[in-house]
Amino acid sequence: MTRRLVLLLALVLGISSLAAAGNCGTGSLQSYLGGASCSIGSLVFSGFSYTDSATGTAPLSASQISVIPNASGLIFQAPFSVGAGQSLDSQITYAVTAASGFSLTEIDALIAGYGFFGSGVTSVAQTGTGLNLLEYADSGGVVSNLDYIFSATSFTITDNISLAGNNGEALLSYVSNDWTTKTVIPEPGSLLLLGSGLIGLAGYARRRSSRRSR
Repeated sequence: MTRRLVLLLALVLGISSLAAAGNCGTGSLQSYLGGASCSIGSLVFSGFSYTDSATGTAPLSASQISVIPNASGLIFQAPFSVGAGQSLDSQITYAVTAASGFSLTEIDALIAGYGFFGSGVTSVAQTGTGLNLLEYADSGGVVSNLDYIFSATSFTITDNISLAGNNGEALLSYVSNDWTTKTVIPEPGSLLLLGSGLIGLAGYARRRSSRRSR
């Protein structure tokens, strides 16, 4: 098989594939900013951004937040904590994309180490296209684990973390987003395109072979 034929075959097979991304590793959120991308199985994470604000205390920088990959998503861990008269707001945004041949079907939102004392308030919510999950809000209707089912190849999510001490305290240890994917059957048009390309390559190979035999 000639070098040109190999290149053409790679082009046909790679039409719908994602650019390869290295495996996600444990590190600070700061290391994920600036266009970084990484993968976990059939998931590709990219487009990380971070905004923060605080009252009466120093805001948490991106370097103070640890990103810890697990089997199906990312954990964002940091010393989220405020006292009386203090408030803290952090927003972590990123995009998750299913690799070629897969579709996103569900997000499982989990938090840990959360609480409040006195009139303190801890609130965590996830927002995105068609998504507005209040994961935890101090008292009344408390929810610590939520599933959201959908179908998409890519999704951009923002984890909104808000703590207000008021006349008490509020704290949180980490926020986790776990994603579920499923395999998808290629559309007939995609199969036809791939088949046509392979047939064309086979014909090209035969022509090259016949020319050489003359």
